[in-house]
Amino acid sequence: MLEANILTCCSAFDWFRKEFYEDTSLEEINKILEKTPVGANECMCVPYFQGRSTPDWNDRARGVFANISLGISKADMMRSLLESICFEIKNSIENMEQYLDVSEIYVNGGLTNSDIFNEIQCSVYGKKIIRRGKTDATARGALMIATESLGIYADIEDAFAKIMRQNEEKVYYPEKEKILFYEKAREKMNGFYTKIKE
Repeated sequence: MLEANILTCCSAFDWFRKEFYEDTSLEEINKILEKTPVGANECMCVPYFQGRSTPDWNDRARGVFANISLGISKADMMRSLLESICFEIKNSIENMEQYLDVSEIYVNGGLTNSDIFNEIQCSVYGKKIIRRGKTDATARGALMIATESLGIYADIEDAFAKIMRQNEEKVYYPEKEKILFYEKAREKMNGFYTKIKE
């Protein structure tokens, strides 16, 4: 089994929202993000607000906003934070791909309820993203195991098919022109972290 761990995703976004957008709804934040350019006007974030996890454990790592000029807005900073979270997840995907092919990614809950975040994700990863449901993937998985164990469904595949048939599904596709741009930005973030890590 392969597992990756990112220590701050939603928690980093929640912190930023509390400090800079406290009275702004998620719907308004999504509209703000949609108007913010890809690459956040070159604002860069290193998202290790509680240290760095796999593959390079470093509990002393900290979050950094860099390349900030007087032209950078808090919206740019917010977008750079979300992009950097995706860059770190891409680092983990890249490590997993040493062992298996990752052709598509399934997401659920948290930040994945935001269309703009999912659009950033799929172009950073260069892979199709499928969001099933809103927030209850773990509970549904437990239900599938229970119904199979109780003999209600023949096996897990049958339970999955029956339980998930009413589930909302949305598919996101990467935008080719953004993939290379994001790959260069990820390399910059990784290089910056290498220079400043303890």
